[in-house]
Amino acid sequence: MNNDAINMTWAFDSQFEAAHEAGAQLGALATELGFCEVEIPRIELCVHEAFANAVEHAFGNQPGHRIEVDAIVHRDTLEIRICQFGVPLDAALVAAAPVGFDDLEVPLDAFDCEKRGRGLRIIKVIMDACEVMQSGDRYCLVMRKPLPTHSDRAV
Repeated sequence: MNNDAINMTWAFDSQFEAAHEAGAQLGALATELGFCEVEIPRIELCVHEAFANAVEHAFGNQPGHRIEVDAIVHRDTLEIRICQFGVPLDAALVAAAPVGFDDLEVPLDAFDCEKRGRGLRIIKVIMDACEVMQSGDRYCLVMRKPLPTHSDRAV
């Protein structure tokens, strides 16, 4: 990653409704960056899931807390950070979350949810990286996705 990155930050209140706006902002950016019509809603979904996790697990579904969404466009990678303040993210939990759904019993029972839901599984399937980063009292779930190559770009 180099210093020629383009950085953008949006600030939101800790409300589930704001997750849609955050996803839409990143969807618009993904469109500008040339992601295809399949990848754009996937990126939006990951932002929505990570944002909803911050609202629920960091702030107990209480409004009035700041959540920042950073987008850093590197030469070949889109990096998205969903950041909460003061409430640590469990890096071990994020690292230990399985990728995919092959280990779950089939058929899935809608009422037999995992303790922490399936948001991290979804993020790890779609994104190339998912990890925790801390700076002071700012805790971020960091997701990365390679930028589309010329042949991958939306037409």
